[in-house]
Amino acid sequence: MKRLILFLLLAGWVAGETLGPAEPFSVATVKARAALLAAAPYEERRSRVPAALQSLEYDDFRRISYRRERAWWVGTGLPFQLQFAHPGFLLKRSIQVSEVSAGQVTPIPFDRSAFNYYFDRDLGAIPADLGFAGFRVLHPLNDPRGFDEVIVFQGASYFRALGRSLHYGLSARGLALNSGGPSPEEFPVFEEFWIERPLPGSGTVIIHALLDSPSVAGAYQFTVTPGAATVVEVRSVLYFRTGAAPGVVGIAPLTSMFWHGENSGTTH
Repeated sequence: MKRLILFLLLAGWVAGETLGPAEPFSVATVKARAALLAAAPYEERRSRVPAALQSLEYDDFRRISYRRERAWWVGTGLPFQLQFAHPGFLLKRSIQVSEVSAGQVTPIPFDRSAFNYYFDRDLGAIPADLGFAGFRVLHPLNDPRGFDEVIVFQGASYFRALGRSLHYGLSARGLALNSGGPSPEEFPVFEEFWIERPLPGSGTVIIHALLDSPSVAGAYQFTVTPGAATVVEVRSVLYFRTGAAPGVVGIAPLTSMFWHGENSGTTH
């Protein structure tokens, strides 16, 4: 009976519905979702990305772009905008992104017309519930007359942010498990995001995320403050599954490619 109740609760939340009266969204909402996930055996979410998108080659995939005039919050006078990444190529999993306004959740639907497809290849039918491969947050970071990328979430639990007049460098991850050891590395995934609608004139945007993996589920809150040095305050709560014991748990990991280092055998 407990398993049945747990399944119904999870199924209702995944479908964007609740089994009782709607409750205001809060940090506790994501914590409850993570705790419920961790209480059950891990099940990888079924991919909604069609084969035609998964089989795209790099060059064609790069020809899909989000239309700037379709950015979320564009034309509202708000200090932030959202743009979304299209699933396909190596990005075979999709996520759900929702807006939180006045404590209520509104799912942001995938809309094929919001993307430009600069190639002639027939992609066939694309499901309306496809979701996104990630998203980027824009803000007048470098010029008050325009919007620039501030932070991007895309792939597994990866994200990276920009300060004023800077270029992307290191990527951060929500969590690293068994990195650099003899055991296979486990890559937790941000499955769902809730982005709080900022107030007019606000200097911060708050993003909530639900993380899941075979060993652990987690609830995250990112408070992003753009500036000369963009600051991302991260709060997280992790729930480890019964019997799961990753050998190495990396909190606030950073990762990037490099030319050489202490273990490369070269000094120049």
